[in-house]
Amino acid sequence: MPVVQHVDEPVAVVLERGQHARPKPASSNLSRWGRAAWKFVSDYYDFAVTLPQTWHEEDATSDWTGLYVTGPGSQKFTNFADFADDRTLMVAAAPVATGTQLADWKTTLIDGRPKECTNTPSTETTIGGEPALIWTANCSDGFDAVMLAALHGDRGYVVYLPSATANDDAEDQSIFDGIRQSFRFTG
Repeated sequence: MPVVQHVDEPVAVVLERGQHARPKPASSNLSRWGRAAWKFVSDYYDFAVTLPQTWHEEDATSDWTGLYVTGPGSQKFTNFADFADDRTLMVAAAPVATGTQLADWKTTLIDGRPKECTNTPSTETTIGGEPALIWTANCSDGFDAVMLAALHGDRGYVVYLPSATANDDAEDQSIFDGIRQSFRFTG
């Protein structure tokens, strides 16, 4: 059952899985993107993230196996969409075997991407206090994606931002980094 709230002002908005809502923006609460921000909490994949007010959310409604990284709208991923700029942030988690290494989890994710994508070398970062690997997938289908692999507890996470190739790569990275920095594991 996701909870949506303003970053500075908790709101008692509780949603059933699959429902959509955004609280009314607070004019004094501006994010780094110059828009009102709101916080989304996913009980399905145990994380919280702060997003620009104009983004819309849909929490996952079914389990992801970790084998295939799908496109926007998949019910196995929590989807956050900025329809004006043709960007969607997607998050999912799948069980991983004890002892799974981050580099191995990244390889699993790359193997599950469409073959029309080429991947840049990854760099180390963090998300929610956990080590992570980040890279870019450049695809011939009109979309590129900032990709991130992380392990938390007994789950492997993928967080990625598919974006129209026409969008500015530096802006995509800036948006992704801002959202990544707000990401917290809740379980």
